[in-house]
Amino acid sequence: MSTLAERVKLARDRLNLSQQDVADATGMSQPSYYKIERGHTKRTTYINELAKVFEVNVDWLANGSGEMLSGAANKAEEAKRAGSEAIADPEKELARILEAGSVSTDDSDDEMVSIPIYDLYFCCGDGNGSCEFENIKGYRKLPPSFFKDRNIRPEDFKLICAINDSNHPYIKDGDEVGIVITDREIKDGEYYAILLDGDRMIKQIFREAGGSYRLSSFNKAYPDKVVTPEHNESLIIAGRQVYRAG
Repeated sequence: MSTLAERVKLARDRLNLSQQDVADATGMSQPSYYKIERGHTKRTTYINELAKVFEVNVDWLANGSGEMLSGAANKAEEAKRAGSEAIADPEKELARILEAGSVSTDDSDDEMVSIPIYDLYFCCGDGNGSCEFENIKGYRKLPPSFFKDRNIRPEDFKLICAINDSNHPYIKDGDEVGIVITDREIKDGEYYAILLDGDRMIKQIFREAGGSYRLSSFNKAYPDKVVTPEHNESLIIAGRQVYRAG
């Protein structure tokens, strides 16, 4: 594989790890690891830590030279793969499908649409609005009319979890928050899931004079934040909030 991004993605998928798992195990921040896997970081000082977590040869991970696994590891991998092919595990297969974040229609339940509920999301500021969502904690079934009434596609709708009381009682800690990931153009006074300098948060955004943005919380115990034009690249919009449920 020609790029570091491709190799770390392959190594992570091989062990069925989440990006959060890798970040925690290596001591990296979540956004830093995300940038490696998205190809925005071409080299990293964490290469030895990553190789250890992925159980791969460091030279292969760093520059693609040599074998991905040692000889002993290759034999163990082949035996493991042969065993997994012989005996299918329905629970693991379901987990794999959910991890892919697929949106499905349940024909046995009035064609309800199953939407995964994510603990985490990662975005990059490369201008193309790319985001990834991980750590599925369950899913919620919504009727097709939910999407039709709001003129949104199910595949553009993501459910994430609020992580503090900054918007209490409008959005409480642990609430499910539905965002439209294709709706990232800031509309004055709307709530958005954002990343600010790599920190995930949900804020009401107001346009200010001179091209600044004011980020406000419903809970006024949390002071407003102002993002000036020269720091706009630190603000990344994941999607506009259109739904919440406790």
